[in-house]
Amino acid sequence: MRRSAGAVAPICLCRGAGGSIVVAVRSLLALAVLVVVLAAPAAAQACSLAAVSPQARVASADAAVWGKVLSRESVGPAAPGAWDATYRYRVRVLRAYKGRPGRTVEVVGSVVEPMCGVGLLEVGERRGFLLRGKSGPFQVTLASLISRAELERGSRARRRHG
Repeated sequence: MRRSAGAVAPICLCRGAGGSIVVAVRSLLALAVLVVVLAAPAAAQACSLAAVSPQARVASADAAVWGKVLSRESVGPAAPGAWDATYRYRVRVLRAYKGRPGRTVEVVGSVVEPMCGVGLLEVGERRGFLLRGKSGPFQVTLASLISRAELERGSRARRRHG
């Protein structure tokens, strides 16, 4: 059998020393596939939010506000040793749809959205927040954010029924 210059010689994958390397490579590939298959559902379900009506969302909160982010301060990771960043925001309450939160509120949240974090909110940004608890700083997650239209719908239904 004659080979041209630069041709790659075939490798025997059946027996001898080369065979054990192939078994090792196949084992590593199988392990990698197993890790991906087992990790994918956990990552996909890291943050799943149920479809809930605006009325139910507003009703379940202690306070519901539309506000403007006044300041943002890094307060470190969400927990010791965690890799995500957490921020404290001061928010001017432009309108309270439920509760009496005061003129400003402090909210604290993670930026990692796949883990139900609120993302990085910008100073000047206007957002709706569903707050739980009697006083701040309020812990907020992705489920705490609500659009202005949803706040309107949720509070209208609340006024009609309660």
